[in-house]
Amino acid sequence: MTPKNTQQGASANARRVPEKRGTRAASFSASPKTPSVSARRGAPVPAAVRDVRKKRKTAPGRKSTGSRFGWAIPVVALLIAVVFVASYYPVARVQYHELREKAQLEAQLKAVQDRNARLKSQVASLETTAGVEEYARSELGMVMQGENAVIVVDSSTGTSTASAAKSSDADVAPGSEQPIGPWTAFLDLVFGVE
Repeated sequence: MTPKNTQQGASANARRVPEKRGTRAASFSASPKTPSVSARRGAPVPAAVRDVRKKRKTAPGRKSTGSRFGWAIPVVALLIAVVFVASYYPVARVQYHELREKAQLEAQLKAVQDRNARLKSQVASLETTAGVEEYARSELGMVMQGENAVIVVDSSTGTSTASAAKSSDADVAPGSEQPIGPWTAFLDLVFGVE
């Protein structure tokens, strides 16, 4: 019995790896020349291996996989941009024309509303006797009995004050301002507005 125990004990002791306290045991591999991954991580790379790796990277005629299709990305992006602009331009042109027309119509509407407000105030003033007298004096040049009419003429232009008052009542031409802002001239050129 004892020989059996000693053989088993000896073979068990031979298989055991002595361990130091506080360190992990190194893993063993099949061949002693190739260390395991855990042993290779911290080990320095020999100079001969580094030279071989550099030659592989810089070898003439060798194409890296990253630069093989590197030119295709900008070309594809440019093609996508051209297709997008070509498909969106007609829609943008119609939208711009409608936006410009809307801005012009809003300006015309505002001018008509301002004129209507002035006319309403004139009608309200003409419904009183004082308003009728003022209108007769300023517009028709009439005077009451016993009054003398004096017409002041501007020497530089040769016009009277009555005609100057009429010209201030004239409507401002709608559409004289740029409806979309400072970009209107450029956008008119891009979208073909005359």
